[in-house]
Amino acid sequence: MLQSSAYSSWFETNLRCTRSTFFRIASFLQEHGVAFAQAKVKKHSYEKMVAAALYFLGSAGGYREVGAAMGMARSYVMEITTEV
Repeated sequence: MLQSSAYSSWFETNLRCTRSTFFRIASFLQEHGVAFAQAKVKKHSYEKMVAAALYFLGSAGGYREVGAAMGMARSYVMEITTEV
């Protein structure tokens, strides 16, 4: 989903930025050492963790909403957003 240009409007609606801006933010964070939740099992890409953090910042729904939207456990979303 994150790589598909068909989801461009999803980025603007849910993450409050364009797809290209999202990838620039992800690149910036990765270059500056933001590691995000260092879970024992990493099944989510770095970009997906950035998307979860931005989704959380742009929504009023909380951890459960982000977890449901991104396919992550609520506790994992909490770890990711704590890093931000």
